[in-house]
Amino acid sequence: MYKPLFFLTLLSFCVEALTARQASDNKLFISTIKGEKSIVISENGASAPLLISSHDWPGVIRAFRDLQSDIGKITSVTPELLTDKKIRAGDMIIAGTIGKSPIIDRLIKKRKIDVTGVAGQWETFVIQVVKRPLPGVKRGLVIAGSDKRGTIYGIY
Repeated sequence: MYKPLFFLTLLSFCVEALTARQASDNKLFISTIKGEKSIVISENGASAPLLISSHDWPGVIRAFRDLQSDIGKITSVTPELLTDKKIRAGDMIIAGTIGKSPIIDRLIKKRKIDVTGVAGQWETFVIQVVKRPLPGVKRGLVIAGSDKRGTIYGIY
């Protein structure tokens, strides 16, 4: 009989392998150096707000709240979590599921994000930095999942 720790370790390994595969297209994923193709998550006592649609899956919204909490724990500044609101922000983190999030679907329709390799797939996601993803937002780190699990994997 397998112990719960074995399953937890196996699950952790699978998620890490999937995340590594999804992120392999990016040479540098996290950096302390500012750049034009990056966003600032937290700096000088302020964190980039998080935006998600209230129409997304409850599990996706929960994962995004976990990200909010993690950023707060690491930086001592918990970002504001917004649902369905228009906002003005320098940088912002936006997450959602293709076909379930009107925010993500709008970004696809306006060709702000490319989901060609993700749409219609199982448990996949894309993470892209987008200039002016929404009115009043300078740059956004967009996490778009092909389905509920894909979005959750992308957020974690």
